[in-house]
Amino acid sequence: KILEEVGVPCAPINTIDKIVNDPQIKSRNMIIEVEHPVAGKLKMAGLPLKMSKTPGSVRYPAPLLGQHTNELLTEMFGWDTDTITEKLK
Repeated sequence: KILEEVGVPCAPINTIDKIVNDPQIKSRNMIIEVEHPVAGKLKMAGLPLKMSKTPGSVRYPAPLLGQHTNELLTEMFGWDTDTITEKLK
């Protein structure tokens, strides 16, 4: 109330339980559920920007440590399997 009276922009601070149960958060898919290979079903933040012509989506959970190492080394550096094995010893 004090901040509002002097013109400072402010809003209530919600707790996690209030946020995940908020109707606006639910209707905008701001909290989504993904299947993780180790942790199982996880709730995580959805995409904050919603664009009608170029909609985005969360397609995968966070990768496991090193999950894409070989793929990246092959694509970015052109390394073959033998080179990757030798360099990562």
